[in-house]
This record gives sequence, C-alpha cells and structure tokens, in this order.
Amino acid sequence: MSSNGFAVPEGENKDLVFDFIRYFMTSDAFITYLHAVPFHFCPTNRDVLKTDEYEDNEIVSQHLDFRDMIYEEHSNFRTVPQYQNPPFVGWYEILATKQVASKAISNSIEGRRTPQQAVNTAIDELNGMIGEYRNS
Repeated sequence: MSSNGFAVPEGENKDLVFDFIRYFMTSDAFITYLHAVPFHFCPTNRDVLKTDEYEDNEIVSQHLDFRDMIYEEHSNFRTVPQYQNPPFVGWYEILATKQVASKAISNSIEGRRTPQQAVNTAIDELNGMIGEYRNS
C-alpha cells in the first residue's frame, strides 16, 4: 500500500489530465474506487479514511483497526505495510499487473472516455477482477 500521486506529463493534453484528477479525487467515484479493492490505495487526504462514506464497506467496517493504523501512519506509507492478518490477499498482484488506474487516465486524456466514464470503467474492471480472484 502506498499513498499515491498523479504524474502530469508535459504536453498538449495537460489540462485534460488535471480535469481527470479533479473529477476523480472529488467525486463519489473516488470512494467507490477505494471500495473496489479495500485498502489497496491510501488516499492522499487521510481524513477520507474516517468518513462515513469510506466506512460504509463490508471489508473496511470489519477492519477498522487496519484503517486506524493507516490513518495514524499515513505520512510513513511508501510500501506495503506490515500487518499480521491483512484483510486482503493477492490484490496487489492484481492491481500491479493490470494497471487499471493507468488505463483509466490514458483513456480520459486521450479522449476515448470522459473522466467519469474512465473511472466507472476502472471500477467495473476492478470489481470483475476481484470477483474472479475470490472465486478461484
């Protein structure tokens, strides 16, 4: 787990990148994205972790101790935290190999999807992957 940021490349689509980031980080889709694979991503604004919307998830609500640890150690996250019984297994591999967020950003800045469509597609893709993972 890490607290991630967005790289904004120089170029003609720079404004579209910022539009995507603004939409993604301020929309309801951001919480939905966080819920798609709970605890895979540490939001840059740690206060998101303590909102009712974030806690309204089966896995998050069952592991508030893990959420609290992330909240308290937020500024120290750079790699996967050590935790004896994490509420997830193997999700990092799914996320790292599929590059869902990278594809969403690319789809948006290249005009193939609006920011909202790109985020919704990423959420659907993550939900599908997690469903396949849980069934295997």
